[in-house]
Amino acid sequence: MDRLRRLIEYRRSLQRDRAGLRCAEHVRLADLLLAGERAGGSAFLRRHLSSVGREKTGRQDEAG
Repeated sequence: MDRLRRLIEYRRSLQRDRAGLRCAEHVRLADLLLAGERAGGSAFLRRHLSSVGREKTGRQDEAG
């Protein structure tokens, strides 16, 4: 039941217009890590999570 609830919540919060951008970011992160660029991957992931967090909380007006 919990898994079903999480799936419903996820689908409700998914911004389909941003899905392509987020997928591209995930690929970029994987490319950085596969190239051995751990520091670059870490910085990229930090920016990615920050922007996703702002989107989900509605605080898009803050600088990131």
